[in-house]
Amino acid sequence: MDCNRGSSDCFGDRAIQNTGAALMLPVHLRLAEFFHMHKAGKLTHAHGPELLQCLQVNAQYCWDVVKLEQLSGIAILLNDDTWFDELRIRIDALRLTGRAPKL
Repeated sequence: MDCNRGSSDCFGDRAIQNTGAALMLPVHLRLAEFFHMHKAGKLTHAHGPELLQCLQVNAQYCWDVVKLEQLSGIAILLNDDTWFDELRIRIDALRLTGRAPKL
């Protein structure tokens, strides 16, 4: 299943809902701008440091989302509702702010 298209991954009788409605962070918009600049032939070496910074921020965001989603799945398998709810709150905060609250 594609986790970014409104899918639902099931674990037992509980489901992790992904509405696909994750907010676009400013870094994602900037990466899209870089892509279009590249397509138009306007991306220069001067953009390199900012592009690398955007890629680093995006990579950290992706890994944080994956880690929290995997931990949520484990919480479901362990029937730990308290941990699951805490992780879902952290995931929501991450998607809103781009920063993962510390575990």
